[in-house]
Amino acid sequence: MLAFLAIVAACMGQIPIQQARSQAIGSSVTISGIVTNGNELGTIRYIEDGTGGLPAYPGTGSVPGFATQVERGDSITVTGVLYDYNGLLELSPITGFTVHAKGTIPPDPPPRMLGEIQESIEGTIARFVSVTFQETGDFSGNASYTILDDQGVQADVYIRNGQNIVGTPIPTAPVDLVGIISAYFGVQLLPRDLNDLIPATDLYFTNEIRQTDLDAGSVTLTWTTNLPASGRVIIQDPFGNVLEDTLITSAATHTHIVDQLAPATFYRIQVVAERPGSQISSQQRWMSTASLLPGSMEVYFNQSVDQTFAMGVDPVTTSGDDVLDALLQLIQTATESIDLAIYNINEAVIVNALNIAYNKGIQVRYVAAAATSNSVFEPPPPFPILYGNDWALMHNKFVIVDAQIPELASVFTGSMNFTTSQIYNYPNNMVLARDHALALNYTREFEEMWGSQGALPEPDYARFGAAKWDNTPHLFKVNGSFVESYFSPSDFTNREILDELQSASSSIRFALLTFTRDDLAEAMIQKVQGGLEVRGIIENINDNGSEYVKLLNAGVNVIDHSPDALLHHKYGLVDDMVVITGSHNWSNAADQQNDENTLIIHDPNIANLFRQEFEARWGELPVSVNAPGEQSRNSWRGVVRDGSLFLFGDNSMNVLAEVTVMDLLGQPMVSQQLELVAGVQTYILPIPVLPSSHYVVSIQPGDQEGVQFLIPVVR
Repeated sequence: MLAFLAIVAACMGQIPIQQARSQAIGSSVTISGIVTNGNELGTIRYIEDGTGGLPAYPGTGSVPGFATQVERGDSITVTGVLYDYNGLLELSPITGFTVHAKGTIPPDPPPRMLGEIQESIEGTIARFVSVTFQETGDFSGNASYTILDDQGVQADVYIRNGQNIVGTPIPTAPVDLVGIISAYFGVQLLPRDLNDLIPATDLYFTNEIRQTDLDAGSVTLTWTTNLPASGRVIIQDPFGNVLEDTLITSAATHTHIVDQLAPATFYRIQVVAERPGSQISSQQRWMSTASLLPGSMEVYFNQSVDQTFAMGVDPVTTSGDDVLDALLQLIQTATESIDLAIYNINEAVIVNALNIAYNKGIQVRYVAAAATSNSVFEPPPPFPILYGNDWALMHNKFVIVDAQIPELASVFTGSMNFTTSQIYNYPNNMVLARDHALALNYTREFEEMWGSQGALPEPDYARFGAAKWDNTPHLFKVNGSFVESYFSPSDFTNREILDELQSASSSIRFALLTFTRDDLAEAMIQKVQGGLEVRGIIENINDNGSEYVKLLNAGVNVIDHSPDALLHHKYGLVDDMVVITGSHNWSNAADQQNDENTLIIHDPNIANLFRQEFEARWGELPVSVNAPGEQSRNSWRGVVRDGSLFLFGDNSMNVLAEVTVMDLLGQPMVSQQLELVAGVQTYILPIPVLPSSHYVVSIQPGDQEGVQFLIPVVR
């Protein structure tokens, strides 16, 4: 075949594909080779000739018949114009093609590791050895998935509608994945059919290694294999020195404690599982020990909360002025270092505080978004700034102070940008975590974007977006509570949010600027169908792919945030025990493209603070228990607590009203008469003790129009 192609080359004047790839965009080139895919990937065809690969796409201006006549295994010659489509070099339009032979055997996919992928082999097919899908469930069409190899390198896999892969289970065991190396704003691997997902071994991890506990001198990890297997636990310190290589006796499920470690220190841990004839390696995971000091967490809101839901704890503030003051105080009390990764800023007072700190000799480093104004940086301040992620968003919002000093190390993070409207007008939250290990973790993420560990950035080494690695630990302990930390897009943050939602046993509440993730919406719908309370507020209900209408139609109690002030939160609340918060909107862009940071806080006191915030925002909105989309004119809200029904509302009537408390199926539980007095906004009715749940209250004032609204029972 190669000899045949050489004869064709002499006749047609084409050039080798690798040489064609080096020509300028817009050049017309002629190539010959073997086609490695058919219409399972659409109308595009990938072509290889032994020197390289190049796809041909019959775009506007192409000669007819290409997609219908060219199949996998064809030997062809193609002439077309070099074109860059979102990072993929291709021929389009196609100005001529000839099919020389059909049924030719395509080249055997060479074995490769994910770390070997580079531009020179784009367009070729390869077999990626022993990779693991990070998602679970069934494959969907027109969707991206993430694979990871045992070196910790990841890549995106794209499944197109119409492939026979769609609807089949995502492999939970390692596979050898055969795929064409393509690109779409980054590397994208394209398997063609189910035959391209090849089981790697009869022994595999059913649960990869995961950290389940930590203290200042040890970490606890677990893993499970499908068959009983012995294991070797390999622990490396941050410098790559192997500290322990422990043999674990044969079993399917293992829990292992690694002790005699240093506090607030990161270790790279891997398990090698073995049984006769089989050996597999787990992914390498970074794990952290706890800080020597217990640490603390404080919560800040810039808008009011509903203290009728308070369980003995209050936020530090509900004032934007106080949030700004807390940030300024954090900057002013820094003794050694201040690192900031902030999407947008226009508050000069913050920059002035950073200037003062910098002039005092404190190291100040600032990562800003290239995609927004950052108007206060004109003229540039004296401290160094690196602008990052010019094709997606550097959307982080975090400040790290004195990370190397155990008793001072702090992280200030949440949903708030440092602009006037964000600080004062738009509902936002911030969490101040004083913890050495967590501050070091955020510093590692910061320095990956910064490109160095020094005072000045190294742009050539800076990594943003899809170029970043999952190189941080994910479990910490602050003041006795577990805190999970994730950074997008390297850490599969959406998977962790999904796990939390799927674990809910009583309730889910959320307040989100943007919500476009189908899987998160499906998880909530399933919970509602199982009888759980799910309530949410969404600001951008008209986003492309918004889940708002889907949730409404499925019976989820979700509301459009209608007040003028933009709801900028990105938080979820699970079972009044767990808070998910940070910069991460519940969207594909946040999970797969943007630089984002997320905390999952397992602390009932912190959760109660967010519950108070949620109920305040919920209480500002018209609440309908009627058909989705039907407008409610309710201005009332309420809560049941300690055998009393508290009602709050704007009332302008002197009238006797009938108040009925119903369950969620509309069955009356309590009915009483209440005398409404014009101007009185608070009423308390004694009622029988009700089980913890949510109920619907109906207020019918004589022959006037009545209202219905949802209330909780608070213990």
